[in-house]
Amino acid sequence: MRRIEKLNTQILEEKFAIDSEDDLRAGLRRLSVPYDPALSPYCWLHNLLKKAHHRIATLEGFGVSVRPDYAGLSMGQLEQQVEQEILALTQAHAERYRVT
Repeated sequence: MRRIEKLNTQILEEKFAIDSEDDLRAGLRRLSVPYDPALSPYCWLHNLLKKAHHRIATLEGFGVSVRPDYAGLSMGQLEQQVEQEILALTQAHAERYRVT
């Protein structure tokens, strides 16, 4: 689980800055998006994107800002890019450590 958390955080930190964990937590509760408080807030953000990207137009009000290189993308596009990168990184990691 920690390995997945590290991969998620690595990808999400490149695209987003969490300015307020309290606002992110409140936004997750408001939209009934589950999150594990023991994990990185970037994992919470990942859940928000996966489960609610279609219900939000911006991360304003969630204590999250999109880094300038990604600011022109919609929530759907951001979610799709994050998912593709996580999948690619997870597959590469699995291949690297595959025991035969």
